[in-house]
Amino acid sequence: MAFRSFSRRIFQLFRRFCRPFANGFDYLFNKKNPIFQVTYMVVIGCSQCGFIWKAWPLIERGFAPRYHLIGSAICMFLTVGCWILCCLVEPGIITKKSISRFSSVYPRGILYGKDVCSTCQITKPPRSKHCSICNVCVAKFDHHCQWINQCVGANNYVFFLSFLILHVWMCFYAIYLLLLILSEIFEREDLWNATFMNASTGERVESSYTTILMYLRFQYAVLSGTLFLAIVMGFVLALFTVYHLYLAATNVTTNETYKYQQFSQLGDRQYRQTVEYSRNRYLPNFRSVSVSRSSART
Repeated sequence: MAFRSFSRRIFQLFRRFCRPFANGFDYLFNKKNPIFQVTYMVVIGCSQCGFIWKAWPLIERGFAPRYHLIGSAICMFLTVGCWILCCLVEPGIITKKSISRFSSVYPRGILYGKDVCSTCQITKPPRSKHCSICNVCVAKFDHHCQWINQCVGANNYVFFLSFLILHVWMCFYAIYLLLLILSEIFEREDLWNATFMNASTGERVESSYTTILMYLRFQYAVLSGTLFLAIVMGFVLALFTVYHLYLAATNVTTNETYKYQQFSQLGDRQYRQTVEYSRNRYLPNFRSVSVSRSSART
């Protein structure tokens, strides 16, 4: 009995200790909040300001063609502008007044019956879903994106896809430009034939890949840090973008990929028939993404 009382006390203390973390996690991922938006502005803002501060003067001095000043400015403006559009454009919220605009866009089928949303008390149109975070039903619901602090749906999916593509372009463009600048630094300073000095011991060190990388890391910390961030973000976003391009090419939403798993136990022929909104050709499916907003408003 003493051990049971002691273990119960330990469990209560552990739960009390973890409660703030659990509440913080719940607020961060299950409630609408601007934390991810602020994080985006800090990361992207600092990266772009660092690039302007350190890279642009080097481009002006001939470390890269001068037209990259205009190209990088356009790239940065478009990426941030597209993110702002994703944050501002309403995703396709379904209300009793707007339901008629969305009900006739897609036919009902195997995945979508005449379901009534228990929260909104409306008959959900095909391909819609109630978002527990935003507490609204969204037409052609894809997913809730924390980075834009709202859902991705019929009205803003084209902007979300553009947001991904533009950020991948920005990252790989930055990788190309920064490598171009750093390689020019390597050539102009003749780093391969240089002799380096250990700051802590005063010992002279011959040039090697390791010493050159360490030199660039400390002497050009902003450029090196921005390059590292662009590589990590670029490849992660590229994988996510390829996935969403595949979804767009097959006219399937992220939400529907989970629904299709419910039918995976069916035969192959029946399973293929559940992909009922695909037009069996990639180009028409891509076009359906770009016209979804106008279709929903007719």
